[in-house]
Parts: sequence; structure tokens; C-alpha cells
Amino acid sequence: MKKQNKIVIGIILGIAVVIIVISFLFPSVYKGLTSGSFGKADKYRQDQMSENDVRLRSEFVQDTAKLRQMITGLIYYALFTENLSMTIDTCLTSFKLQGFDKNPANTEAINLLTDYSSFLKNNNPTIANTTRMLAAFLLRDTVAQSMDIERNLRDFANYVNQVNQKDSVLSMSLAKIDDYLVGNKTLQKKDEEIRNLKAIRDQLVIKSAQFMALTGNKQGLGAMLSYTVQSRDQFSGIGALNITANQSQVVQSKISVKEIESKALSSALCSGFSAAGALQSTLSSSQVNAAGTLGGNTGTTDGAKGNLNIIVYDKANLNFIVGSADNLKIVYGKENLNGILCGTDPNLGALCVFYGKNLSVTLNAGLLSGLSSSPTLSAALSAATLNIIIPAKELSAVNASFNAIGSNAPLQMGYCGSQTLAGQFMANGGLKSLMNSNGSFSGFGSLQAAALGSLPQQ
Repeated sequence: MKKQNKIVIGIILGIAVVIIVISFLFPSVYKGLTSGSFGKADKYRQDQMSENDVRLRSEFVQDTAKLRQMITGLIYYALFTENLSMTIDTCLTSFKLQGFDKNPANTEAINLLTDYSSFLKNNNPTIANTTRMLAAFLLRDTVAQSMDIERNLRDFANYVNQVNQKDSVLSMSLAKIDDYLVGNKTLQKKDEEIRNLKAIRDQLVIKSAQFMALTGNKQGLGAMLSYTVQSRDQFSGIGALNITANQSQVVQSKISVKEIESKALSSALCSGFSAAGALQSTLSSSQVNAAGTLGGNTGTTDGAKGNLNIIVYDKANLNFIVGSADNLKIVYGKENLNGILCGTDPNLGALCVFYGKNLSVTLNAGLLSGLSSSPTLSAALSAATLNIIIPAKELSAVNASFNAIGSNAPLQMGYCGSQTLAGQFMANGGLKSLMNSNGSFSGFGSLQAAALGSLPQQ
């Protein structure tokens, strides 16, 4: 018993000695520990601010236009990841209702998609923190002075890197989904059910490609676009999915699956809310006029002398079409093709356009309709702050439910058939700041570059 008392007394004395030493050698740390306030840690961190942190602060303060574009890019990214996770969840629920989970061969795909959706949701705080930090610099909020910029961007860069490393989850899961649709003869007799599942599957394909373009993942994008084209013919034997329409007259482009993948890897990648906008920066004025519509010879680009190929999605017929601009113009007509490229056709949309050494992927402008109801953005910014960055009045044209899923959902790319929304973007500063003058979406890419620059050099 005496021996135990001596041990306890020794431990207490040891702790006391450590505290005394800390109080003399590190008085500021001792004060923070005993006061119960951890706010002092921020001040201590500021004293130890790295050169990289100072550089990032200077860049954010000096270039407010670029900073605003980063914020709007991140706002769109937050809305996109919320919509993607919702699409995955809806896809799983809808397919399970038709027995997808009854086959043990699909268990891995179900688990991977569930984990992927959870990963996106669990990283919403990372997006919220980065958005809050950037907004604080834009609005010259004093709280920005105590933020650890380098650590925040490093966390964000690590998250985006992890997203790109998980891209195979989407490709592998889509292959299992397709096997189920093609192999389930009972389901194929239910026209409405299988068309709805095919529509959900197509929306997941479109959003997967858009997401990889948004994050600059060329390898994943190439694989997804190749799979999109390669997997079309397997549905030809299913009556409800084999609806012939005028697109059957299209002389399909001879661009091969391997060529699509190699083009994606070697191309200059951009994305925007209309394919025509990005074309303006590459094609000659005789090919694309000031309104972003096709002009004369569209078969080749002016500088790169490469064929202009478009992957079009036909919403009504649940089909992806690959064709040259010349062939598509013959089938659809010049004006209709302009609507496809500008994103204002309600049933036909350009998923992506290959032109020379350039690849443009079309994003969905309609997602901005969820701006005020986004859980991620609500956690990051007050309504007043959000209204300063993108005024609510500028979103008045976005009034449809673009979060709908299934065969009755609106097109998942471009301006979703809304001429009004297209005009709204061109006329208002807050929305226009999402894009460069050539119509490409670059704010997120700029942020990603800054974030990757904050990572330690290997």
C-alpha cells in the first residue's frame, strides 16, 4: 500500500514539474491551456505563418475578379456534388425496387456506389470551409486574418485528388447496371419501368462525365466517354429502348472508342454551359458567329484542321448519338443544331464536342436553381453573403425542378431548353462571372490550381 502511495505521489509531482517548466519556458501556451480558450492557437499560428500562406493571402486580396470566379466556381461545384450524390441514391433506390439487389453479383457495385455517395456528402464541410474562407477575403471580413489558408486549400486539394482516384467506381457500377438492364427479360416487358431506369442510368452517365470534366480528370473522362459510346448497341434488342426516330438517319461518325479516349487525354479540356460558347474561341468567325451559332463550313476547325464531332444525347429516345457537325446538320437542320450546341433544345443536348485538339463538355446551368436551398452553401454562407456573390434576382429565370430524376426529368446539360435562362446568364454579372468570355467554366479550375499549389512538393 505504501509502495502504491509513493507511485501516485511520484506521478503527481512529475506532472507538477512539467507544468512548472511549461509555465516558465512557454508562458503563452500555458496560459492558453489553463484559460480554457483555444482561440490563442490562431494567433500563435499567425505568428508562424508560412511564406506560401502569405503569398496566397496576397493573391486573394489583389485579384478580386479571379477570387469571385473561384467562389462562383466552388458554389457550382457544391451544387453539382449534391446533385450527383442525389442521383446515385435515386439510382440505387430505383434499381433495388426492381430487384437489382437480389443478385449477389451486384452487391459490390451497390456498396461502392453507396460509399461514393457518402464520400461526397461527408466532404461537404470541406467545401463549406473553403467557400467561407474565400468569401471572407472577397468581402474583406476581418475573420479572414485568422484563417489557415494553406491548410484549408491543402484539405480541399486532397479531397479533389481522392475524388479523381475513385472514378473507376462509376464506370464499374454502370457496367453492372447495364448488365442488369440487358439481362433481365422480365423487366424488359415493362416498358415504363425499363425506360425510367434507362433514363436514370443515362443521367448518371452524363453527370459522371460532367463531374470528371469539372475536376479536370482527363483519364476518367476519356474512359467514361468511351464507355458511353461503346455501350449504346447493347440496348438495341430491347423493344422499349429501340425507338427509331430521325437520328437513325445519321451517318455515325467514324471516331472510334480508342480515339475518343486518346483525344480526351491529349485535348485541351474545358467545360461550360454551352458547347457553342467554347467553340467561339477555336473556330473562325465564318464558322461561329457572334451569337455562338454555327456558320458555314463546320466540318473542320480553322486552326487545328480537325473534324468537329459531337456526342449528342436524345432525351426522348434515351440514346447517345455520335456524329460530325456536317452530318448532324443534315439530319436536324442548321437551326436545330444551333439549339443543341447552345443548350436551348429541350430534348437534344451536346454532351461534349471534339474539335481539333480541344474537348468541351457541357454542364447543366439549371442546377443553380438549388442555390438558396443547398445544405452545403447554407452552412458556408449567410443568405445576405450569398446574395452579394450571386444576387437572387439573377436567378429568377431558374424556376424549374432541375433536381428531378427519371424519364420525365429535364435535360441534364446546357440551359435545359430555356432561352430565358441563356439570356439571363449573358445579361447579369453574378451569373456571367461563372464563365470566361469564351463561355468556358474556369473558376473551379483556378481554385484547384491554387489548392494543388499549396500541397508540399514531392
